[in-house]
Amino acid sequence: MLPTTRARARQGTRTSAFARGIAALLAVGLTAGLVTLAATPAAASEVTTTYTGAGFVTGPGGGTNSGQSSIVVPAGTGSLRSMTLNLVGNPQPAPVGLQIQVGFQNDVLINCGTGGTCALPPRYEGRDPAGRWILFVTVGWDGSQGDVSYNYGGFTVALTTEVADLAITTHPANVSTQSGTAVTLTSAATGHPTPAVQWQVDSGTGFANVPGATSPSYTVTPTYAQSGYKYQAVYSSAQGTVTTNPATLTVLPLLPVVTSDPVSTTVTEGAPASFSAGATPGDPAATVQWEVSLDGGATFVGLAGATASTHTIAPATRAQHLLQYRAVFLNAAGTRVATAAATLRVQYGPEILTPPTDVDIPSGGTATFWASAAGNPTPTVQWQISTDGEATFTDIAGATEPTLVLVDRRYAHTDTFYRAVFTNGVVSRTTDAARLSVDSIAPDVTTVPLDQRVVAGTPVTFTSAATGDPAPTVQWWVSSDRVSFVKIVGATADSYTFTATAQDDGNWYRADYQNALGSYYWGQAAYLTVGVAPVVTAHPTDQTVVAGTRATFTSTITSQPGSEVQWQASTDGGVSFTDIPDATYSTLELDGLTFADSGTRYRAVHTNWVDSATTDPAILTVTAALPVVTTDIADQEVLAGTPVTFTAAATGDPTPTVQWRRSTDGGRTFSDIAGATSDSYTFTAAAADDRNQYAAVYTNVGGWLSTSVATLAVNVAPVVSLDPVDQTASEDTVATFTTGATGQPAPRVQWQVSTNGGLTFTDIQGAMASTLSVPAEENATGNRYRAVHTNVVGAVVTDDATLTVLPLADIVTQPTAQALRVGARATFTARSDDPAATIQWQVSADGGRTFTDLPGEVGGELTFLTTTDQDGNLYRALFTTTAGTTSTTPVALTLDAAVPAPAAPTAPAATGTVAVDVPRAARAAGAALAVTGADSGLLALAAALLLATGAAATVIGRRRHAAR
Repeated sequence: MLPTTRARARQGTRTSAFARGIAALLAVGLTAGLVTLAATPAAASEVTTTYTGAGFVTGPGGGTNSGQSSIVVPAGTGSLRSMTLNLVGNPQPAPVGLQIQVGFQNDVLINCGTGGTCALPPRYEGRDPAGRWILFVTVGWDGSQGDVSYNYGGFTVALTTEVADLAITTHPANVSTQSGTAVTLTSAATGHPTPAVQWQVDSGTGFANVPGATSPSYTVTPTYAQSGYKYQAVYSSAQGTVTTNPATLTVLPLLPVVTSDPVSTTVTEGAPASFSAGATPGDPAATVQWEVSLDGGATFVGLAGATASTHTIAPATRAQHLLQYRAVFLNAAGTRVATAAATLRVQYGPEILTPPTDVDIPSGGTATFWASAAGNPTPTVQWQISTDGEATFTDIAGATEPTLVLVDRRYAHTDTFYRAVFTNGVVSRTTDAARLSVDSIAPDVTTVPLDQRVVAGTPVTFTSAATGDPAPTVQWWVSSDRVSFVKIVGATADSYTFTATAQDDGNWYRADYQNALGSYYWGQAAYLTVGVAPVVTAHPTDQTVVAGTRATFTSTITSQPGSEVQWQASTDGGVSFTDIPDATYSTLELDGLTFADSGTRYRAVHTNWVDSATTDPAILTVTAALPVVTTDIADQEVLAGTPVTFTAAATGDPTPTVQWRRSTDGGRTFSDIAGATSDSYTFTAAAADDRNQYAAVYTNVGGWLSTSVATLAVNVAPVVSLDPVDQTASEDTVATFTTGATGQPAPRVQWQVSTNGGLTFTDIQGAMASTLSVPAEENATGNRYRAVHTNVVGAVVTDDATLTVLPLADIVTQPTAQALRVGARATFTARSDDPAATIQWQVSADGGRTFTDLPGEVGGELTFLTTTDQDGNLYRALFTTTAGTTSTTPVALTLDAAVPAPAAPTAPAATGTVAVDVPRAARAAGAALAVTGADSGLLALAAALLLATGAAATVIGRRRHAAR
């Protein structure tokens, strides 16, 4: 059943005759006007609450039952002062004893009379009576009733408690923080029952409740718009409502951060060009202003109206070529944040600045044509020629410079046309064509025929040459006396060849030249002599050498006059021979011979002006050279699924073949790779190929040789195998998060923490193991933790896990040491910031080495009458929450066995005011007495005696309660 509560003033206790006499004197003074009442507010009030228990049955024989009937008193009703216990209705038979046991003091029974009055033990006074109250009833029994059980309709318990005033003890302070950074406001209040708290905020329109903000501390992560908000905490209980002073929140703006810079771009003149930039918005949100630099980035000026994240220039002009653009972000923080500058490049087609002009040169001269054009990018040039009167043009190979130089131009080049084509990737432009004119030249002999000597029956050739434009014609003549010359029929070429006979010896030969501008005759003729051919005297011999070494062949001859030698080689078994370049000495030395040269035949041809003589051929034998590695292989590291190539090279004679081999057992054994017979071996790497070893083996007829062994490392990107999970830990303990990941090579781990709900994460220095141990501190609750696994391939991030810290109770009121006389009441008080924490008082009789629980002492106040054996004891309170236990500082109780004598009263002055305690009923009404009047000595003396003897304490009750 619900309890019934009534509030009342404290009832007075029984007073002595002396006190009643003093009270009578005060009453007389009050009637005579010598005493006045001054109203003062009460420090505390009392409330009586009635709780009803259900019906119950006593055990057989009228004995005490097992406590089957009980009531539950909630927490927060105040400090217990007195109580009554009654059975419901008129129970029969009437019980001879009533006892009730309280759950928080379950080792003590409270005895109550059948009239309802209960003797409240001192240990219960001033305690919160919260808990289960269990009734025990004893029924009288004379043995004649037999084993009888009795039914009772229930019982009521009336508890009178005192409640403490509500007061603010800590006001929140003004705070300043940056946008997005959490800040905590703290407040505190006292009162009994414990007040509830509600935070309020004033954003400029008055204070309103902050949903869910019902703790003494309130944490807010503000934006810049919340700067200037005011916060206050409202504490409420049965005693009323009190409000803290407001605290002002100042929020500093957050600078923007550039996230993307504009990128340089190239466009064609007339086309649009765009630049884009990005930045974090900051708080308040930043604005953007585009700027341009006309001096290569030395200075920048703003562009009117360019205030979007993308700035477009349309159309782009050549005047804007190489200008630089950047974006500047600015908010209330007052600092300009500029991006990197980007360059605009504007292209435009070639424009002909200088076309080529006509050229007139003499025959054999050099013709120069020149043209120029401007454009961006700088245009290239290609000269073209037309030989059909500008009907068609063709490119001139290699003519790609602005200047075209044509050397040795002849009369036949007259009326050719030249033009330049300029191209730069935008468009092509062609100049007008320029004409070339070449003057004609009469014949001019440049080569005269020379004297010759030949063997009869062999051919002989005389050669002459002449210039002229157009080219002249030639006619050969012969004379036996150098005086009379006869035309040689058909001899109309620059060279005249015929077979010499003995009769030709001593003849003279000349050539005449003629063209359209005239003829030319050269009077000097060439003389012909006929001689004898050479004869071989020593032939070259066969040679055997190793590949790469030198072979030497030698031959000798006789001739008149002396002959020249030419060595020849045959690679077809002597069927055919070819000259060996520069082999014109009697001894032939061959270096760098290869296995392929084996079997080659060599001979010498000796020649003079008469004839030639050829030696017998000699055979060359070359033995093979072993392979030699010239390009070795090296270890490689690749990503799984990508191609990998090993490349090697080797020399040898003959050229060696290659076979790639692989080892999967660390190099103990190797096996051939099918089809891998090229210098390069390429395949797609798989994870299973990691640590495989590779080598290339080169083989020829001389033997084999292997490259070095190369090891392949195949890397695999990290994959999370174990995400950390949320952890709940008690304050001052350690929370552990664990993660795992696979990858090749094994990834390294870096733990990160977020203190802003996962918006951003920062590395935890030194946290690079798979397990992270975090101290469970109260300010760490809500932090999120994640692990980043990284190897050479990349990185992967785990899910984040949240840490919840169960806070320990904080001591807000420490007990104080007591120095009392033996028999006086000792009172120790302690309080924590957590009203839900359980309390257990402890005592140490050995100087604090060990402490033991005080049974039943589980309230915020420990009070008891002192005894001699308690002198020097230490006392402390333990506050326990789900997170653990917090202890107060142990304090000492010091006892003095001597009882001090009361001080002698002092005669009061003739006039004045003396404050005295008043009866409990009057005190409860909030009144106090003061003695006043012109002749009040007797009354003042009475009041002083009353105070000196402690009688006032019998009227009002315990002063310590009123002082709360």
